[in-house]
Amino acid sequence: MKFVCSTLGRFPQSLAIAALLIAFTSVAHADPVIVTITNPNQAGIFGTTFSFNGTITNPNLLPFTFIEADVATVPVGGPFSAGLNPVEVVNLFLPGLSTSPNIPLFTLTIDPNFQPGTYHLTYTIVGLVGNSVISSIPASFTVTILGEAAAIPEPATLMLLATGLSGLGVIRKKII
Repeated sequence: MKFVCSTLGRFPQSLAIAALLIAFTSVAHADPVIVTITNPNQAGIFGTTFSFNGTITNPNLLPFTFIEADVATVPVGGPFSAGLNPVEVVNLFLPGLSTSPNIPLFTLTIDPNFQPGTYHLTYTIVGLVGNSVISSIPASFTVTILGEAAAIPEPATLMLLATGLSGLGVIRKKII
């Protein structure tokens, strides 16, 4: 009987230690940072370079240090070349529980050999919080590629055409 009581008496203590260990391992989990693009909808013609700005929020207690960035089209592939590493992002060190100022996040240039249309893309950053490598929640944005604008004749060109036609009309009247 004495053995049973001493074993049962130690069981709650072991259970409390296990619960404490589980609680501490869950604290080590890092939440994803949040990217907010302040100008998410842009449009332009082929060869246009778009500049996207935004803020990054670190909801963690520990600081966030930037590692890399990625732009992905939905579906995969697309008419863009991206400049993902402006100085403001590469040198990003964001204290815990803070938000960066509005900074340049990345640029996109439209490939001239691609079709006009609207493209939905995402921007994600990866960084280090404590010993955890974390990704941001993907930030959505839209780029619209406009077709080439049709050339509109200048007023001077139309005036020259009208003068030439009226001159032909005068010459024709004199001949007849």
